[in-house]
Amino acid sequence: MKWWFVDTSYIVALANEDDALHDKAVAYADEIEAGGIALLTTEEVLVEVASALARPKFRSHAVAFIDEIRQTATVVPTTRELLAQGWEMYKRSLDKSWSWVDTMSFVVMRGEGLIEVLTNDHHFEEAGFRALLREEAAK
Repeated sequence: MKWWFVDTSYIVALANEDDALHDKAVAYADEIEAGGIALLTTEEVLVEVASALARPKFRSHAVAFIDEIRQTATVVPTTRELLAQGWEMYKRSLDKSWSWVDTMSFVVMRGEGLIEVLTNDHHFEEAGFRALLREEAAK
């Protein structure tokens, strides 16, 4: 089984048909639906999604996508340890523009041995991961 980490920009692209990456996100969603791919994310990412899609135009999409992910993906809970590990990485990366949510995601991905992430966020590439939405075409 292949594992992909789910980041905010992927869900936002799925929810917003006007997003430049919507079609690519849909192609990856189709690949996931076909089977053989498991998803992992964090509670922090889901909070970020809810915030990004809070406007009434997108709110129902946020609810649907978050509910679906909570049922079908492994969602890593927020713990004091994860917050602390993410914060330590944040403090060590003063030359980067990584968010605290990013660094917590990096901690989780490294802990699980994941390389591929459904995102358009170049920060994941800076941290050594494959940002699938930044690649030429969905595989």
